[in-house]
Parts: sequence; structure tokens; C-alpha cells
Amino acid sequence: MLEIGGKFGDYDVVSELGRGSMGAVYLVRHPLTHAEFAAKIIFADLLSRNDSFKRRFIREAEIAMMADHPNLIKVCQVGRDPETGYGFMIMDYAGGGSLRDHIARHLALRHSAYSVKEALAVIRPLLSALGEADRLGVVHRDIKPDNILFDSQGNPKLADLGIAKVSDEKATMMLTMTNVTVGTPAYMAPEQFTDSHHVDTRADLYSLGIVLWELLAGECPNSDLEATELLTRAVRGQRIPDIRTKVKNLPPRIVEFVRRLTDPKPDRRFPSPAAALKFLDEWKFRQEQLFRRFLIGMGAFLAIVLSLVLYFGIRWIHSAA
Repeated sequence: MLEIGGKFGDYDVVSELGRGSMGAVYLVRHPLTHAEFAAKIIFADLLSRNDSFKRRFIREAEIAMMADHPNLIKVCQVGRDPETGYGFMIMDYAGGGSLRDHIARHLALRHSAYSVKEALAVIRPLLSALGEADRLGVVHRDIKPDNILFDSQGNPKLADLGIAKVSDEKATMMLTMTNVTVGTPAYMAPEQFTDSHHVDTRADLYSLGIVLWELLAGECPNSDLEATELLTRAVRGQRIPDIRTKVKNLPPRIVEFVRRLTDPKPDRRFPSPAAALKFLDEWKFRQEQLFRRFLIGMGAFLAIVLSLVLYFGIRWIHSAA
């Protein structure tokens, strides 16, 4: 679509990052500031012939521009190129690869899954990002390792709001065709299989719970299942396997955290990203309290031991004299 080494508007086209049926994504660089961005380019005929797609494209950009959070991919500019007719979005460039890449690299180098600390270092910022999306009335509906990107500093960012569901007081606007199930089956909440157009933030929490399960276990709990089997499980309200079947010696509160995120019934999950973060904060506070008590206890024990050593040492010196 674009010539590598050529120009697109004010930007130099550096390389192609990805391509799909609707367009492609390019790495572009501003010639004066040398700042790098990702340019999402949409085929001109899609915008010209399909009014609903054009509305979706514009709305997607509006959503992404409204969102202002360090762990959400930010859209800086949107428009239609007058020379080519291509629709475009200029977005933050996250050059650190996807979480899918990171998981594969971690398994190859360390031959083990993520530790609890490593996994929560990814999940916490994404919960915060979902909190911002929830504040705006946005449900992502396709959270998976491929849509979690890292910047050059290693900060995770949630990408691709292209199939998000937007709600406001006046209306609910879908960014997809009606009567189409939206999402990636292995990560979808059960209710998303039967009615993907009326899910709320709890569906995103479920998907993030599957991602957390995968980080801790090194594999997705649903990776071997076909979409039809996943649908059957969703209708029956079946749970995913207990994380303890794959990972031993996990803290009980982390087991509970995964279980609540991935409960097949939305009413039994955390009601919001903020509630999930609060759960983690309370667990962290308790861990810190236990550690402080351990240090105090160890300090007291060492003080007693030192006192006894001094006492008997002095007695021995006196007796020797």
C-alpha cells in the first residue's frame, strides 16, 4: 500500500508492521523530530463504498483519542489522505513486541512460566488501563496476548480498540456488524459467545484472567479446544481448569484472584477493574504486614540470642579469671 522509504503525509515510511484484509500498519517517522509512530492505513474503497465501516473507523479513532492512559495505545491523529484516499490513524508506536512474543521468549530462555511477581507486573497496569476504558464506557472485547504490546521501556499497553463496544447515556453503539460474535474464542467470556453485543467490563476481566492463567502456567487453558467446544462449555457454565492443576504452591489469594476473574458467571466476578485492583492491593498489604512481622520477630529472636551470647560470654570470662 505504501512505499517503504517513501512519504505518507508529513511522515517517512520506515517499514511495514502488519497487514490484514482491511489495510496495513506501518512504522513511520517524523523527519524533523525523528519521533516514531504506528500508522494504521485503511483501504480507500472500504471507506468509499461502505458507510457503516466508515462510521466504525471514525468512531474507533474517537474512542482511542478519548482514552488517556499510559497503558493504552494513544491515537494522535486521524483522517483521510487526500492523495491516496486511504483512511489513517497515527498512533503511539510500541516497539517492544507483543505479550505473545514475550511469553514465547520467556519460555525459550528460562524454560518456565512467569512468577507471580512477573505476571502481576503485567496484569496490574492493564487493570488500570481497563479502569480508564470502563470510565469511558468502553468494553474492549478482544483482550489477548497479541493485543498487549510493550514500549521500549517494557511497559505493557492495551492495543486494538477496533471491536470495542461503546456505551453512553443516550445509546449503545457497536463497532461491528450486528449478529456477529466478536472476540477470540480461547479468551472470550462465556456470555460473549451467546451475546457479544451486550457484555460489560466483566467480560474484559474474564479475558484478562485467561491471560493471567497463561502467564502463570505457560499455556492458555483453552488452547486445545475448538470454538464449538468452547461454546458448549459456555452454555453449560463450565469453569476453566483450576490453575493449581498446572502450577503448584501458588499463594491462596492468587488462586482466588484467578478464580474470581474467570468465573463463568459475570455476577461472581469482580464488578470492575477497580475492585480487582483493590483485591490485589489488599493482598499486597497483608503480605507486607506478614513480612514486617517476620522481620520484627527475627529481630527480637536475634536480640535474645545476642543477649544470651553476651551474658554467657561475660560469665565465662569472669569464671576464667
